Amino acid sequence: WAWEFLRRTPDFVADWKQAQFQYGFYSQDRATTILLAMSDDLILRKWGCLYASNPDQDSRSASVFWRLDICASVLHLNALPATDAEAFALHQIYSPSVVLELKDGEQHILFAHDGCWLQVAIEGSDILKPGRFSLSLSSDRYISQEKRRLLRCFDDLRFSGRIMSSHFQPTEYGRRLCFVVQALDGCLAGADQEEIAIALIGKKRVADDWKSPIRSLQDRV
Repeated sequence: WAWEFLRRTPDFVADWKQAQFQYGFYSQDRATTILLAMSDDLILRKWGCLYASNPDQDSRSASVFWRLDICASVLHLNALPATDAEAFALHQIYSPSVVLELKDGEQHILFAHDGCWLQVAIEGSDILKPGRFSLSLSSDRYISQEKRRLLRCFDDLRFSGRIMSSHFQPTEYGRRLCFVVQALDGCLAGADQEEIAIALIGKKRVADDWKSPIRSLQDRV
């Protein structure tokens, strides 16, 4: 949802065009693309991103790397090299992935499958080589519900090779934001509030309630 609003922001789009000169990329194999950040001062950082693909792409297809310090849905893991048979190996993952390497050596990897995304920040070792991963706990050893979801998603990815959509269930908050984005698109296209209401709520309901003294529909739009 952050991406859906961000890509509709003209100032972000202007900065995104300038930011494209800060990255180099090449393909590791058919499933993995490597991005190299060639600057410590990334333009997109002020928008909460480390990298983003074309704003014309919606959240089902865009590759967006969020800053670890502001996004709770980035899984942060410490890595150690490993050579045993149970070590994590990127080439065993079937879900398409994008690896972002920052100038300070920090790596982020974005796994994708059927519109679902998992971003993992890796420190301590090279994600392109087999390794073992650990999670740093806070001083009270508390793991948030979101962090548990991310760990379960990564664990299933490690054993199945794919992102499981069961870890990405629709929420009531998401349905509300969908309405907001559609209303925003109508506004950006020049529609007035009543036209937006008819498109999103229905002509009959608007005809019955739009001019109600309570103004519930008008306030919602």
